[in-house]
Amino acid sequence: SHHTTSTFSLHLHILNMLKQKTFQKKTKKGSVVSVQREHYLRDDISCGFRLCAECSKEGAVLQEGDILVPDTNVVLHQLDLLEHSAVTNVVILSTVLEEAKHRSPNVYNRLRTIIKNESKRFFVFVNEHARETYIEREPDESANDRNDRAIRVATKWPSQRTSLRTKSPSMSSGS
Repeated sequence: SHHTTSTFSLHLHILNMLKQKTFQKKTKKGSVVSVQREHYLRDDISCGFRLCAECSKEGAVLQEGDILVPDTNVVLHQLDLLEHSAVTNVVILSTVLEEAKHRSPNVYNRLRTIIKNESKRFFVFVNEHARETYIEREPDESANDRNDRAIRVATKWPSQRTSLRTKSPSMSSGS
């Protein structure tokens, strides 16, 4: 009986970590196929802060003090600023990284180079697969509005876990 209960609990936990989306898609030949996408969410993704007591220290590069969490517009239009040697302790959200990849391969490649530079202390936070920060797109919401909301949610998350202050520059008004 106890084994059945624990197996059931584990199964429920796994179901809570899996998001599925099913939709119909028309093929080039005109037939309609059903497509199912699975999106796994995890609760063990590091926030990247060396001082966080709740996360794995593996890959943690962020030091105590102010951190910067740029949105997509800052990455696309102010990359020179992010490349400056004085700018360190930066969290790049996976949402921002993916948008940069799709909008400007050149900016994406430059950003990946910055991330690889250990002295810059840039950390990619995989917000799209972290259970605490993943959000689903609302029925009437554009992909861009959903991504903006995902960035806002993910920017708030680290400050709920640590005493570190988070600053999120945005070029858009009202964000």
